[in-house]
Amino acid sequence: MALLLYDRQAGQGEFYTLDAQAHIRLLKSYSGWRTSWTQIIPISIYTEGPGTPLSSLLFYDSTSGTGQFYRVDTHGNLTPSSPQTWSKGWTHILSDDFVNGSSTSLLFYNRESGLSQLYVTDGSHLGRQVFSTTWSTGWTHIIAARFSNEPFSGLLFYNGTSGAAQFYNTDGNGGIQQLSNSTWSTGWTHIVPVLLYRGDYAGAGGTSDLLFYNSTSGVAQFYNTDGNGGIQQVSNTTWSTGWTHIISVFIEGPTEWSTLLFYNERSGAAAFYTADSNGNIHQLSAPTTWRKSWALIADLQYVTG
Repeated sequence: MALLLYDRQAGQGEFYTLDAQAHIRLLKSYSGWRTSWTQIIPISIYTEGPGTPLSSLLFYDSTSGTGQFYRVDTHGNLTPSSPQTWSKGWTHILSDDFVNGSSTSLLFYNRESGLSQLYVTDGSHLGRQVFSTTWSTGWTHIIAARFSNEPFSGLLFYNGTSGAAQFYNTDGNGGIQQLSNSTWSTGWTHIVPVLLYRGDYAGAGGTSDLLFYNSTSGVAQFYNTDGNGGIQQVSNTTWSTGWTHIISVFIEGPTEWSTLLFYNERSGAAAFYTADSNGNIHQLSAPTTWRKSWALIADLQYVTG
């Protein structure tokens, strides 16, 4: 239950804890970081037997190809692994449950070349490569979540220019099976997996819901997924324009709905909301103003402070 905020211009990072009312408290502040990190990916490593799952962060610089893992403890202290040099130009890196027998895996994709690679990881280095292949180019969004009742995370591909959208299952061995092929509205800037409580989430069997947002028009739509590659609209509304970050964050509390962090990097506006089963959002904490230059925000579930 912590957030890492990264200021690329200043080379600074700050960890904040979150309470049940979405009040934030500074846990740790860092300076002197590289100013060229393009992605920061949270990684949760599930330990066998009793004990708290571990959190790691992967920092990646797409220009140089530099990647570096950091372990994160409950006080926001970072323990680095040695920097590694990988391929340049990865536009998407996803951490999720794609590989059988591995607690976490990393999926890399280059939107320009279509190159895609899948690796297992222990949160400190890249392990075995599961596949290296070429997919279609041009996908602007790749989302990993539970889109069916299969045991491994599924994938949603979306092209914001053409509106092409495809759902896939993953089989745990590096294979993917297409569930659907559709054409949606173009121009969605954010597609966020969320949980709209429907009474079917007692266990892990429920499929993820989706929030679509267009930062230019402010149009926002919530959808349920049906487990077979289909979506059903829950709501259609218009919000403020210009949100640069919308992040689904984990907060322990009385609500069984998703908590969403909205942040505008240009104005510094920030607000936390919950989303209910009808796709309505409810203010969780008073809107505030943060620094204007937070370029990347990562949610770490297992840093508690």
